Amino acid sequence: MPQNTEVSTIDNTIQVTLHPQPLGKGPLSILLLLVGFNFTIPIVGVVFIVFMGGLELGFGTFIGVALFWGIAIYFMRKLLWGTFGKEVIRIADNEIHHYFDYYLYKDGGSRIKYHEVQIGYLMTKDNPEILWITKSQLPNDTHCWLAIVVAHETFIISHETLSISDVKKIDALLRKND
Repeated sequence: MPQNTEVSTIDNTIQVTLHPQPLGKGPLSILLLLVGFNFTIPIVGVVFIVFMGGLELGFGTFIGVALFWGIAIYFMRKLLWGTFGKEVIRIADNEIHHYFDYYLYKDGGSRIKYHEVQIGYLMTKDNPEILWITKSQLPNDTHCWLAIVVAHETFIISHETLSISDVKKIDALLRKND
C-alpha cells in the first residue's frame, strides 16, 4: 500500500501522485552497498592494471567495467524509486500523461489523447477484470489499483495501490471537468 497518495487539481488538471512503500533501513543499506561496490570495484581494477605496468587494458576490461556499471545503474534506479520515487498521472485537456519520477530523472512515460475516459479499479493484478467505480460497494479504506480506460481499451493500470475513496475522488473530479 502506498504511504501517501495525493489527488490535486490545478487549472482543470487532475494530478494523481502515488508514492511507493518506503524501503526499510536494511534493504536501503544493501542497495547502497551494492551501488557503491559496483561503481568502485571496476575503477580500482583499472587503476591496479595501469599501475602494474606490465598488464594491458584489453577489450575484456572495458566489458567488465560496463557490466559492473550497468548493474550499479540498475541498483541505483531501485534505490531512487524506493527512496524518492513517485508515479504521476495527469489528466488535462483531453490528454492523459503517465510517468514515473525517480527524483534525479523521469522515465519517458506515455501520453494519450482521449474523447471519453472511464475510471475503474482492479482488486488483483492477476485478474485483469476492471470493476467500475460507480458500482463499487467496497469500504473506502480498501486498497486497489487504478485503471483508466480510454475508448474501451485499458490505457493505464497504476503501479502502486490507492484507496477506493481516492479512486472515487478522481472519478468525481474527472466528471466535474467534462
